[in-house]
Amino acid sequence: MSVRILIADDHDAVRTGMRNIFGCRPDWEICGEALNGHEALAAAKSLDPDVMILDITMPKMNGLEVAREISRLNLHTRVLICSAHAFRALHEVVKNVGAQGCTLKAAAGRDLVPAVEALLDGGTFFSSEISGRAYS
Repeated sequence: MSVRILIADDHDAVRTGMRNIFGCRPDWEICGEALNGHEALAAAKSLDPDVMILDITMPKMNGLEVAREISRLNLHTRVLICSAHAFRALHEVVKNVGAQGCTLKAAAGRDLVPAVEALLDGGTFFSSEISGRAYS
């Protein structure tokens, strides 16, 4: 049985890059993509993905708002926030909206596969840059 992943990011190049990264795992499928927060939430409800990767900054509804709504609706989807910037409160903000992890776009090649694996195992994942070592 394959792992179903939903990617939500308003930049085509980012979505393409993520598809390429996940291509190394033939048992993982991209079940859908969304370009804004409203599409992301609707896709999460209809597609029932195992993991959803959310850009933190999207039109119509940001990734944090989507994550909060997924948590409120008690969907089984595990949420990984993806951000272009680390800031001091990001770790706490992500946890407070009900997401299970956060990684930086700059570290996607290194972190996306282990992050999804951690979420699938019921754990959490926060890039080292987010968990306190470096901030931009």
